[in-house]
Amino acid sequence: MKGDEFSGLVFYDKNGAVFSKSEAQLIGENIKRILTTRPGERVGEPEFGSHVLDYIFMPQLSIDDLIAEIINSINTQEPRVTVNSCTLTSATQDDVVKINLDLTLNTENKENLQIGVAI
Repeated sequence: MKGDEFSGLVFYDKNGAVFSKSEAQLIGENIKRILTTRPGERVGEPEFGSHVLDYIFMPQLSIDDLIAEIINSINTQEPRVTVNSCTLTSATQDDVVKINLDLTLNTENKENLQIGVAI
C-alpha cells in the first residue's frame, strides 16, 4: 500500500478491513450506521443512532413520522451532509424497507450523493 492515501475505514468483516479514498463513501457508511443503530447500543455514545428500527415494527406506523426520524437523525449526527429528500420503498419478496436519500455534501466539493439503506 506504499504511496496510497486512504481517508478511513469503511467496514471490517471476516475478509479484513476495507479502506476508502472517498469522503463520500465514508459519509455514506456513517449514515448507514446511524440509521441501523438504536440509541444506547454504542458504548460511550448513548445518543448515537436513531429510532428507525423501532418505527418500522410499530403496528400503526406513520410514514411521515419515519421519514422525519430519518432526516432528524442524519441532520443531528452527520453535519457533513444536507438531506435534500428521503423516500421509502418496500421490497415485499425480501421483507425489506429501502431508504433512498438524496444528499448534498457540505464539504469543499459540494457534490450530490445518493444512498440506499435496506432495513
